[in-house]
Amino acid sequence: MTRWTSALVIVAAFMTLGCQRRITEEPPQIRYGQHACAECRMLINEERFAAAVDTTDGTVAFDAIECLVRWLADDGTAQRIWVHDYDSSAWLAGRTAWFVRSRELATPMGAGLVALATEQAARELGSRIKGEVLRFEELPHVVQTREAIR
Repeated sequence: MTRWTSALVIVAAFMTLGCQRRITEEPPQIRYGQHACAECRMLINEERFAAAVDTTDGTVAFDAIECLVRWLADDGTAQRIWVHDYDSSAWLAGRTAWFVRSRELATPMGAGLVALATEQAARELGSRIKGEVLRFEELPHVVQTREAIR
């Protein structure tokens, strides 16, 4: 390889690295009432039900947890997964959050699925509304069989 070719390869490598989006620890910014859900295309209006993923291409936002789960099944490029705490609306890391599913929860897409920060909060809500307490890994199965909740 000539020096000229070597230099071009090095410059191209740095340009490629410079163009990739950096994934940060910061929660995503969603403009409620303006951003549309990447899965169902409904406007994202209710903060406590919203979810998002960070990818190397940018942030992808959802109006409900089940939309996030469906998108992950089709795409799977998520670097970070974010959900909102049902009680406080604070952003939570999706993979470590606790989830409750109940027909008594009126959620945007109707699956009755919400996220909570702690196991205790999830168990308390689940007990109060006859809900099922779940972990992130269980969500694909729950979303596929959501008709059973109705």
